[in-house]
Amino acid sequence: MCGCAGHDHQGHQEGHYSREVPWADAGTKPCPQCSYPIQDDFILCPHCGTQLKISCPECHKAVDVTWSRCPYCGATLKVAASHHDH
Repeated sequence: MCGCAGHDHQGHQEGHYSREVPWADAGTKPCPQCSYPIQDDFILCPHCGTQLKISCPECHKAVDVTWSRCPYCGATLKVAASHHDH
């Protein structure tokens, strides 16, 4: 049961989850893959499993998968190039 109180489910099909996820608020952003509300510190989307962050190979801090350089230590992030191929 989705808890939508009987409204049509088109919003669910379009990826609008604000009614389903009570913690979705201004502190969240949509997952780039499925639009599920995600928080900035999430490593992956809890809905579709899309990887959002990786560990820097040098300093091991969590960095966005789309970045080409680590903002903490300056290391080159080779994973970013393969992510853009999707």
